[in-house]
Amino acid sequence: MTRARVRHSGSRVGAMRSVRKWRPAASLAVIGLMVTSAGAALSEPAGTPFDVAAYDLSIDHDPVDGVLRGSALITARAAADLDALTLHLNGPEVSAVAIDGVAARSFTRSGQDDLAITPAKRINRGDHFRVRVDYAGKPGDGWMPTDSGGVTAFMGASSAWFPIGDEQDRAEFRLTATVPQGWHVVSVGQEQQAGQEQQGGQEQQTGQNTVRWTERDVAPAHIAVSIDKFTVERSKLADGTPVVNAYAPGLRDRTKPLADRLPQIMDFLVSRYGAYPFDAAGNVFVHVNDSGPGTSPQSRPVYLGARSTFMDLLQVVHEQAHQWYGVSASARLSEDACLAECFASHSTWMWEEANDGADLDARYRDLVNAKKTDAAYWQQPLYRPGRTPGFEIYTRGPLALHALHRQIGDESFDRLLVEWPRRNRHSFVSWPQFEQLAGQISGQDLSGFFQAWFRGTTLPADQYLWPGTLRRDHSSPAGTSGGDGGSSTGSDSAGLADVPARSRRHDEQVALHDADTTAPLGTRRRAPAVGVLDVEHAVGERSRVVAALLPLTALLGHGEVEAVRDPVAGELGGVLLADGQVLGVRVRGQQLDVLLSLRCGEQAQ
Repeated sequence: MTRARVRHSGSRVGAMRSVRKWRPAASLAVIGLMVTSAGAALSEPAGTPFDVAAYDLSIDHDPVDGVLRGSALITARAAADLDALTLHLNGPEVSAVAIDGVAARSFTRSGQDDLAITPAKRINRGDHFRVRVDYAGKPGDGWMPTDSGGVTAFMGASSAWFPIGDEQDRAEFRLTATVPQGWHVVSVGQEQQAGQEQQGGQEQQTGQNTVRWTERDVAPAHIAVSIDKFTVERSKLADGTPVVNAYAPGLRDRTKPLADRLPQIMDFLVSRYGAYPFDAAGNVFVHVNDSGPGTSPQSRPVYLGARSTFMDLLQVVHEQAHQWYGVSASARLSEDACLAECFASHSTWMWEEANDGADLDARYRDLVNAKKTDAAYWQQPLYRPGRTPGFEIYTRGPLALHALHRQIGDESFDRLLVEWPRRNRHSFVSWPQFEQLAGQISGQDLSGFFQAWFRGTTLPADQYLWPGTLRRDHSSPAGTSGGDGGSSTGSDSAGLADVPARSRRHDEQVALHDADTTAPLGTRRRAPAVGVLDVEHAVGERSRVVAALLPLTALLGHGEVEAVRDPVAGELGGVLLADGQVLGVRVRGQQLDVLLSLRCGEQAQ
C-alpha cells in the first residue's frame, strides 16, 4: 500500500500494507483495492545477512520547510561475513555513514531506496556492529501532509524517513524527535519518561519540543510517526497499560467519543483474543483527505481520514483488532492477508453481536442467500499461493469465519481465536499454519471446509455452506424479502427503515454513514435523494440491503438522480453492481443511510 516496490510483505494488512504505494489523492474505492490486492506482485521475504537488534533514531523536522534531518544508529549482528551491506532509505540524501565509529569506505544509492555500504574492513560472521547514517532532505513515498499542516508517515513506509534493514526483522525502536514549539510527535510504543523537566515523553526547550518514544520489539513494517499540533490525552487501561490518544487540530470533538470507548473495546478484544500483546495503546486521529483509510501501526492505530464520515466506532474496533491479527501475529506474505483482514472484519461482527444484539446467524443466512446465485461474488479465493486477495477478504472473510465457527463449534472456535495470536506472538506466519492449528484444536479434518471457503472459486457445497446451527431454515432466511435473488413482489421500502444502517467501514471497506456530517456520532439522518450519486463499495447489513440493486433506469424514471458515477468504472448503467460487490450511494458528497436496494419499478426511500 505504501511502498513503490516489494521486497517482501509486512503486515495493515500486516502483509498488505507494504505491497502497493498509496496515493492520497486516489478514490477510496481505488485505495481499498490497492490495499487488499489489485494484482500486487509477490515475493518471498528477502531477509538480510544481518539481524538488527535496535534502531536508535534522532530526527529534527520543521513543518515549514518540510526538511527532515536525521541520524540513525543501527545495532546489528552479522549472520554471514560481510564485505558490504545494504540498508533501505527512500528520499533523504545521505551525508555520512560510519560502522563502529569508522567511516565507511564507500556508500552509494541504487534503485529507489537501496543504500549500499562498503565497510572499511570486513564484518565477520557473528560480530555485533553499529551503523550510523546521517541524512537530510525531503522524506520519500508514504510521508504525507495532513490538512492541518502536519505530516504523517504511513505504516509500512518506514524507509521514507529512516534507514531500515529487513522490514519484517523485529528490533528495539527508540525515537528522539525535535519539532518547533507548539508541535508534537506521536509514534509507536511508550513515551519515554526522562528527567523532571519532561512532561509525558516531551522536553520543552527554547523554541523547540523534543519527544521520545520507545518500543521494545517491533518490525519496521509496523512503525509510523505523525507530527502535528496535536491535542494529546493520556490515561491508562484497567491493567495499567498506558494510553495515548492524539487529535490533530479540529478533530477532537468528533473523534474523542470514539477514543473514549477504547477501554471497552480493549476489554472486548481481550475477551475474544486473549492478552493484549503490547505495552502501550491508543489512537492517532489525523486527516490526509476524505479517502484516508484507518491503519494499524503497532500499539497505536492511525486514522488518515478522521474528518470524513467514514470515521466511526467500527473502524476503531477493526484497527484495534489488528493488534492481535495483523501486527503481533502478522501475515508473512501478501497472499496470507486473510490472517489480518478477514479476522479484523469479523471482529466487528462479534462486536455488534456482543454490544448491539446482532443475530450473526441471521446475517449470515441473509448475505449467503443474497449472493448464492452471484458467481462473481465467489470466484476469487480468500487464499491462493502466489496471489494477493482482493476486496473479498472484507466481504466474504467474515462470512467464512462465521461458517468456521459453526463448523467446529463454540468451544473450539473460541480457543482457536486465542491460541493463534498467543502461539504466534510477534511472528510472521502463513495461512496454511492457521489451517493446521484449526484442525488440531477442533479434532476435525477441515481440508474440505478450507478448500470450499478459502481456496475455492465457487459457492461452497451445502455441507460447508450450512454447517452446525446454520442448517436450520437456511432456505428461507428470516426477516428477508426476495434476498435470495428471486423475483420480488410489492415494495419493500417500508421494511428498509428497519434495516440497521450501521457503518461497516473497515479500513478500506466502506459502508453507510451519517448523511449529516455535523450530527453527533451514532445519530442518523436521511439525506435527500437528489443530485449526482457517487457510488462507493459497501456491504449491507441484511439481505434487503444486499439484494440486487435498483437499476439506473428506475432511479432516473423516478427523478431521484441526474446521473450515477462510480469512481473506478465511471458512468454506470443497469444494475448498480461492480465486480459482484454491493454498492453504497453518496449524494452530493454525503452518505445516504440506506442503500438503494429495491428492484426495477420500486422506488427507494
